[in-house]
Amino acid sequence: MAEYPTFKRKKDTNSFTVYDSNGVVLLDAGKKIKIPTLGTFRLKEPLSARYVTQTFTFSRKGNRWFVAFSVDAERLPPLYHEQTIVGVDLGVKCFATLSDGTTIVAPHPMKKAKTKLGKIQWRNRNKQLGNVRQGIRKSKNAAKYYINLGN
Repeated sequence: MAEYPTFKRKKDTNSFTVYDSNGVVLLDAGKKIKIPTLGTFRLKEPLSARYVTQTFTFSRKGNRWFVAFSVDAERLPPLYHEQTIVGVDLGVKCFATLSDGTTIVAPHPMKKAKTKLGKIQWRNRNKQLGNVRQGIRKSKNAAKYYINLGN
């Protein structure tokens, strides 16, 4: 079935995939991974166990690079836990309070991310964003802020 053409730009998706043609790669537990042909990289979150993988996909969002890889793992049997019925009360100061007295603190990353995004957009509001049809080039600072926005 015919479809409309998809136009691609350099800023849309910056990603590439690395395959290990010699076989599989063993990833050790910890905060470092060794990728064939590229070298050793530091991870934000440590690997909890040793894994075996063959492909690594790198993608860029804003100024940050992310790596995704699939692992070969056996299916684990499901765990059965004792079920207890608990009432939940959502609040303002505390995210949630359970009927057994347990309190759950509200997650802060969302509020911090919204504040950061608002600050970046506020700084970017008067920048010269450019117009290709009119021949207006975007300013260097507008390009920098556009990268920080993550688009």
